[in-house]
Amino acid sequence: MLEIPLTNIERWLAQDHSAPHRLEQWRQIILEAQAGAEGLHRLLSILRDPGEEATHLRSFAPFPGVLSIAERRELLCSHKH
Repeated sequence: MLEIPLTNIERWLAQDHSAPHRLEQWRQIILEAQAGAEGLHRLLSILRDPGEEATHLRSFAPFPGVLSIAERRELLCSHKH
């Protein structure tokens, strides 16, 4: 599933994305997540972190296409509490 965001990053960089440094941050985080459990834990922590820095990074998240709308809705609803 992490190949989709990497493909998105490549495409967006080729289209002169407005924040290439953020996409490069995501690329490094995703590559680390693919490499092992510690990297995957870091990725999940960033995705769950309510802090300002993580929230800003997520505003450039390369994850469109990983989950369907229904899967995303189900995930969000199951974690509202």
